[in-house]
Amino acid sequence: MKILPFILSFVILSSCVDSKKSIHEQTKIDRELVENIYIKKRLNETDSIRLNNEQTELFVTEWNNAKSEGLYKMGPEFWIIVKLKNDSVRKFRTNSNLI
Repeated sequence: MKILPFILSFVILSSCVDSKKSIHEQTKIDRELVENIYIKKRLNETDSIRLNNEQTELFVTEWNNAKSEGLYKMGPEFWIIVKLKNDSVRKFRTNSNLI
């Protein structure tokens, strides 16, 4: 009977994953939709650094050209917040050279 909770939790977690999309596949960023990109030390703090146009272009290009290396467990050192013109927000955790 101890295996039943394990199977149940596996079924629940696997149902949360979009089966049509690989877990390692990242969603591209359309440069035309980006309004601003900010870097923060902590997610909920008000202090942030805003990237200029050249830095924004570089981030979007690097992100779109990057290849996934798999899943990593890490504590975020910085947060990158991408605000889009359609009022949506994407949040990225960074640590060293991982995003």
